[in-house]
Amino acid sequence: NQTPTQSFTLTRISLPADQTYQAGSFGQGTFPMVAVTSSKEDMLLKFKNICGGIKLLLKGDVKVRYITVKGNNDEPLAGTASVTAFVNSSAPVVTMGEGAATEVTLDCGREGVQLNTAEAVPFIIALPPTDFKGGFSVSITDTRGYKMDIRTSKQNIVTRSNLVRMPEISYKVLKHSSKQQ
Repeated sequence: NQTPTQSFTLTRISLPADQTYQAGSFGQGTFPMVAVTSSKEDMLLKFKNICGGIKLLLKGDVKVRYITVKGNNDEPLAGTASVTAFVNSSAPVVTMGEGAATEVTLDCGREGVQLNTAEAVPFIIALPPTDFKGGFSVSITDTRGYKMDIRTSKQNIVTRSNLVRMPEISYKVLKHSSKQQ
């Protein structure tokens, strides 16, 4: 006779649509964790990550200003979420709320992040657990306002505590690329 697993649901957890670049990591406030206990005497809290993410590896000779990620099926990626955490240390479950944003933008600062042609620079974007069944799109904007768009139609699944690592990409502005106004 097993007792049902005790769980607690936290509501109004904010998963930001706008994230700030942090070299080699997630931006502050973008990678929440949760822990629960079955009693006040249990002081050994086992924190669990709520999010996962995408790791882009970019090469080039420009400064990156923004990177935007969007699911090709308009998957909910940011906004208010509910998180159910379990006393038995099972993985927490994230449920995005009504009106969730369908894209996340990484702000690399006014001066941008300098790419180089020899070694790829990593950019990490925190995302809730998401099954991108139809793939996702990435838009990279440099400090001059030019954009490069990348699209994959392959299914990619972001799981909590893990990064979907994309292959190295060389930033190139094609003739038909648009300058952002």
